[in-house]
Amino acid sequence: MSDFYTVIDIISPYQIVLNCGAENGIKSDSEFFVYGVGDLLKDPETKEDLEVLEIPRGTGRVSHLQKKICTIKSQNYRILSHSSFFQLNLDRKTESLPFDSPQIGDRAKLLK
Repeated sequence: MSDFYTVIDIISPYQIVLNCGAENGIKSDSEFFVYGVGDLLKDPETKEDLEVLEIPRGTGRVSHLQKKICTIKSQNYRILSHSSFFQLNLDRKTESLPFDSPQIGDRAKLLK
């Protein structure tokens, strides 16, 4: 299994296509962290190369699985309201949010 996969198409702000599928061990309930690739950051004092900045685009779950590709749907939500603190999980209303400016070539890490 690869450390990351690549965004190969953007269907909508809520759905993107990755270059992995059932042949890569992806399952119908797989979840991904999608991110853009930023600059290589250096420590200003030691000048040591640290890491490439990951620019979060959001998380998604497989909505359609094929042999070599899969479509994932945004799993980003904002809580709009809830009746009380103790009933948060029972009576909350949420709004689905799109991926944050996804681009072809962005990367995706398998979460589960």
